[in-house]
Amino acid sequence: MNRTMLRTKPVQEYLSIRDVAEELGVDYKVIYRLVREGTLPSLRIGWQYRIHPDDLQAYLQSRSIGTPGRQDQSHASFLQRNYHHRIRTTEVDRETARLMEQQMIARFQEEVRRVVEIRHPATDVLVTIQNAEQWNDYEEITEDRRGVMDALNVAFLDRHTLDTTPRNTRIRYRVPIEPPFSLELHFRARLARLCGEEVDKEPLHLDELTTFLEELLAEEEPLEVFRVIGLASPTGWDEEAVIYVEHPEQGGFEHRNMVIFLLDLHGEKISYPRADERAVRWSKLFEQILRIPEPLAA
Repeated sequence: MNRTMLRTKPVQEYLSIRDVAEELGVDYKVIYRLVREGTLPSLRIGWQYRIHPDDLQAYLQSRSIGTPGRQDQSHASFLQRNYHHRIRTTEVDRETARLMEQQMIARFQEEVRRVVEIRHPATDVLVTIQNAEQWNDYEEITEDRRGVMDALNVAFLDRHTLDTTPRNTRIRYRVPIEPPFSLELHFRARLARLCGEEVDKEPLHLDELTTFLEELLAEEEPLEVFRVIGLASPTGWDEEAVIYVEHPEQGGFEHRNMVIFLLDLHGEKISYPRADERAVRWSKLFEQILRIPEPLAA
C-alpha cells in the first residue's frame, strides 16, 4: 500500500481483524489467514493489522453470490460506525502473541550476537567476545510446553498448535566470567487466557509481575551471578507494575545482583529503574529489540 493511498483513507476508519470477524460472524482465524495471504488488503502497523472498510467492501462484493453489494455495504458501514468503541483496547490474539514471541526472540539473538565487548554490570570489568559463534556457546533456550498443555488441557501438542501458540520462551546467555553474568529475555503471556478465550485484552498486573520475580529469585542460581533480565509481555504491563520496577526507592523491586526491564510489546515501551546506572547502561539493548518492524510490502 503506497503513501498516497494512506493519505486518502483517514486513520480512524481502519478496522482490526477481530472487528471484521465479529461483524461477519466468522472465526478471527479466517480473516487473519485472508490478510496474511494478501487476499484481503490490509495495513500493518507495528504488530497489528488494520483493514479499511472500502477494501473489506470490495472483497465482499468480489465474493458475493446473487445480488451483490447491499449486505456487504451494511457490514462495512456498521464497522465504520462502531470502530472507535472497540479499537481502544489492548487486544492480542493467540497467533499474534506467538508471532510477537518469535520476532522478539529473533531480535534479541540478533542484537546480542552483535556485541563484541561487555562491561560487567557489577565489577565494571571489560570482557571481549571474539565472534558471534562464541555467543552460540553461551545460549540456552527453554519453552514452557507443559504450561501450554495445561492451558489447553491436553496431553500432546501437534505442529499447528505449536506454530500458533506462545510458549513463554526464555532465552539466556551465560557468560563464563568472574563473577558470573547472565543476559536474559523472558516472554510472558497468559497462556490459559490465550488458549481458552483466544485473545487477551489486559496488560499484565503487578501481582503477576511479583509472581514472576519470586520465581526468578527462587531459581537455583549461585548468589554471585549477576542477571540482566527483560520481561516481555504481548499485552504490556499495568501502571502499578511499571512503578514497581521504575521506583525501587518507593518500595519497588530492588536486588543487588538483578536488573529488570519490562518490555511492553503492544505499546512498544520499556520500563526500568532509571536511577540505577547499571540498568541505564543496558537499556539500549532492549530499546533496540523493541524497534518497530518494517511494514510488509504491498
